[in-house]
Amino acid sequence: MDLGTAAAVAAGAATAAAYLDAKFHLSKDLVTLLNLRRGAKRYAEAEKQGRINPWFFFENAARRNPDTVCIWSREKCYSYRDAYVRAAQYGHYFLSLGVQPGQLVAFYLMNSPEFLLAWLGLMSIGCAPAAINYNLAGDALVHCLKISSVSFVLADEDPDCRQRIEDSRAAIEEQLGMKIILLDSALQAHLDTFPTSPPDEKYRLNVPGEFPAILLYTSGTTGMPKGCPFTMARLFQTVFVSRGGPLDGNPDEDRWYNCMPLYHGTGGMLTIVCLLTGIPVAIGRRFSVRTFWSDIRDSQATWFVYVGETVRYLLNAPPSPLDRDHRVRGIRGNGLRPD
Repeated sequence: MDLGTAAAVAAGAATAAAYLDAKFHLSKDLVTLLNLRRGAKRYAEAEKQGRINPWFFFENAARRNPDTVCIWSREKCYSYRDAYVRAAQYGHYFLSLGVQPGQLVAFYLMNSPEFLLAWLGLMSIGCAPAAINYNLAGDALVHCLKISSVSFVLADEDPDCRQRIEDSRAAIEEQLGMKIILLDSALQAHLDTFPTSPPDEKYRLNVPGEFPAILLYTSGTTGMPKGCPFTMARLFQTVFVSRGGPLDGNPDEDRWYNCMPLYHGTGGMLTIVCLLTGIPVAIGRRFSVRTFWSDIRDSQATWFVYVGETVRYLLNAPPSPLDRDHRVRGIRGNGLRPD
């Protein structure tokens, strides 16, 4: 084969390879497979050391970037240092209630920084939340609490949430024997009295891989909701698979916006993985077409999380002169129809 022919063949092969990669994302698949292998190896090492608890990822992120924004919200913003301190205080608080490693605490909470900080606080003592849909009421709410086997319910102070809890208080407290704790300003002030360093490491060591990092629930469209644990082992490996992808960004440049419910697998898991990998997040209280883009702009988000048809709602909104005034370069989620 002469030089010209060889060059033509090489060019054609390169073009074909580029086309196939663009069409089928082969290079991305390769990165994912390599990260899966690396994650499995790292998990095996961490398991031997008793350090599979994802808290250790968060702790490392806080040490690397203490002054970087960790959580943005309309109510309050936290640096990684601030978030680390508050998560530690939540850990001490839950211990003071008698919560022990291997137990769950129910969250009946809307989106807020406190949801994430309390979750991290539970991680710091080898525990996890049972994340209950805050729209549930009556029998469905009581059912979800019953199958979680929790002793404590951390409830949002939002008036509608409070009313739904009040309507089922007798069943929750008397039939299930659970204590309801309102996440209000009084509790926030009480948290301030706890130590700012995490509880003893013994609480978060040797957590079983099959223990939930969070207990999620099915939607209940075919009956009562069912509990679906997202395990510590799965979360540990998810962090590694995310590296090399969109969650492997620069904490000084990237910020993920999420207004999808944190009790939902997509919104909750993408958000916590960001925090564990050191990527700042911005939290919206709930999805609203009216406030979505102002949140995006004010938080300086570069990515956002979607579920279902929310993207279609945004595209169908009336045009605005500010439509292009944002830093978003990508979105991630599921449930969007191809049309």
